[in-house]
Amino acid sequence: MALRFGLSKKNITPVIPTCLACSQKKDTPYERIHDDIFLRCAVLESKGRKIIILSYDLLFPPRGIDATVREFAKSRHGVEPPDILISCTHNHNSPSTLGYNDFSSTPEYEDFLKDATAECIDEAFKNIIPGKMEYGAIQGNWNINRRRNTGKEIRLAPNPEGPVDNNIYILRLISGKGDTRGLLLSYACHPVHYPDPLAITSEYPGFLCKYLEEEFKGCIPLFVQGAGADSRPLSTVDGDRFTMRPYEFIEDMAMSMKNSISAAVLSGELIKAEPSFASVSFRLEIPTEDLGKEYFRYNINNPSLSEHLKRNAKFIFTNYASIKPSFSLECGIIRLAGDLVVAHMGGEPCCEIKFMVEKALSGLNVFFAGYTDSCAYIVTDRMIDEGGYEVRCFIEYLHKGRIRKGIDEIIDTGFREAAARLT
Repeated sequence: MALRFGLSKKNITPVIPTCLACSQKKDTPYERIHDDIFLRCAVLESKGRKIIILSYDLLFPPRGIDATVREFAKSRHGVEPPDILISCTHNHNSPSTLGYNDFSSTPEYEDFLKDATAECIDEAFKNIIPGKMEYGAIQGNWNINRRRNTGKEIRLAPNPEGPVDNNIYILRLISGKGDTRGLLLSYACHPVHYPDPLAITSEYPGFLCKYLEEEFKGCIPLFVQGAGADSRPLSTVDGDRFTMRPYEFIEDMAMSMKNSISAAVLSGELIKAEPSFASVSFRLEIPTEDLGKEYFRYNINNPSLSEHLKRNAKFIFTNYASIKPSFSLECGIIRLAGDLVVAHMGGEPCCEIKFMVEKALSGLNVFFAGYTDSCAYIVTDRMIDEGGYEVRCFIEYLHKGRIRKGIDEIIDTGFREAAARLT
C-alpha cells in the first residue's frame, strides 16, 4: 500500500484589471497588490488510484471550473470525478469570479484560471515521489462565533459562548528522506480582517502557507476552508463588535497558527496512516421557501440593499419561473486511510453542520472541507428557528427564500448513506 504524492503551486494574481470579490468594495477594481495569491495542488496515488486536491486563494472556486477540472483530470491523468476535491480559502480580498458575483467577474481572468489549473495539475503529477503520510488535529484559539443572541435578534457580533470548530486538521506528506514536503490544512474561520478594501491579499490562509514554506524548506502547504460560515478571527473583535484590522493582525494570527502546526509536526505525535483510497460523491436537494415574485420586485430598488443584492433581486425577478424552490448541495467523502476521510460540501457550512457530519460518520476521523462552490449558507434547523444573517442571506445566492427546516435530517441521512457506499 505504498503512497506516492506530488505537489505544485501556481501564482494566480491577476495581471489585468478585475473587481474584488467581497472586500466591501465588490464592484470596484483592485488598486494594489499587497501579496500574491496562489492555486495549490496535491496529488496522492496508491495502488494505481489517484486523488487530486486543489485549493484556490479565492472566495469560491469559479463556477464551471469543476467540470473543466474533472474532464481534464479524467482524460489526461485517469482520475475519476469523485476522487477530486476542489476547494478554496474563502479569501474576500481576491478577484471576483463567476458563481458568486457574475456581474463583476472578468472573462479574461476566468480563462486564465482554467489554464493555470491545468498547468498546476500537470506539474503536481510531474513532481510525484514515493513517501508516506500522517495526520492529526491541534486546538487553537484563533476564531470566535459571530452569532450573538441579543434576546430580540441574532446579531452579527462576537459571541464567546457560541459554537466554533477550533481545531486545525493536519495531513502531513513526508518524503522517503523524512522531509515534510506537503501539508494539507483545514481550519474554520472567515478570512475577514479587511486590511485594505482595494488591495489583493491572500489573508491569513496565504500568510500561514508562506510561513510554513519558510519553516519547512521544499514544502507546499494547502489550506482548505472548513465549516467557517459562522466564525470570524478572534483578532477582529473590538469589545462587542467586529472591526477591520491592519496586516499586522493577519501576520500575528498566521504566525501563531504556524508555530502550533510546526510544533505538532515536529512532536512525532501525528498518527501514521497507510493509504487506502475510496470515494463517493452525492447531491442533496435542499428545499427553500418561495417568497413570491413581488418580494423581489420590491427589492430591486430597496435602498437598504447593496447594488450587488439589488442586481441579484432583479435577476431572481426576471428569471423567477426557471428558479426552483430548492438547490443542489454537492457533497462527497474521500477515504485516505482506514479511518481517515475527507468530507466535503459546497456552500458556506456553519460549524454545527460539520459536527453533524462527524456524527453521521461516527468512528471515522473527519477532515472537513466546505466552500467547494457558492450555492448558499448551509445552516441547521436550530439556526433557521433563530434567524440571523446566515439564514436570511438568500438573495446573495439567488434563491427564492430561506432554507426550509428539515435540513438536519437531509444532511445526516445523506452522509450516512454515502458512507455505506464508500468504495
